Formats: sequence, C-alpha cells, structure tokens
Amino acid sequence: MGNEMTPELFERLRDEPDRDADLIVTVNGDPNHYVPQVRALGLEVKRVFSLTQKLALAGPSRSFVALSQEDWVIKLEDDKPIRAIS
Repeated sequence: MGNEMTPELFERLRDEPDRDADLIVTVNGDPNHYVPQVRALGLEVKRVFSLTQKLALAGPSRSFVALSQEDWVIKLEDDKPIRAIS
C-alpha cells in the first residue's frame, strides 16, 4: 500500500470484509474528482471536505481495502465523533 493506515485498521478491514465502516479518507487533490470512483466501489459519500482534501465515507470493509490500493489515496482513518469539552 502506498498510503497511511494503522495496522490495526487494516487488519480489522481485511478480517471482517462484510462489516460496515465509517472512515475519513485523505486524497491527493480535489476530493470531488474521486467521488465517482468511490461510489463505483460501493461506498457512500457522506461529506466532502475540499479544503482539507478529505472524504467522509461509509460502506463495507472490503470496499475500503480495495480503495486503499488506489495511488491517489493518501490516508485512511476511523471517522470518530468529536466531543466538546465544556
């Protein structure tokens, strides 16, 4: 793979291919350009973050494993809720 992903995340995606996942994917360039390719892999585009070149995606783990092989993918990470401290 030519991108960043923790070994734990890769193992989870590989070992549970039918499990749904929510990930943030950093891409090389305008993320809107890659939306058709992402959808073709069976992934849902939840949000596009043009300024930071990221996509919030949901779908089966096997699709993320396939996506990780694309040379325009820079990083995959879990999409975790943000909590505010008050």
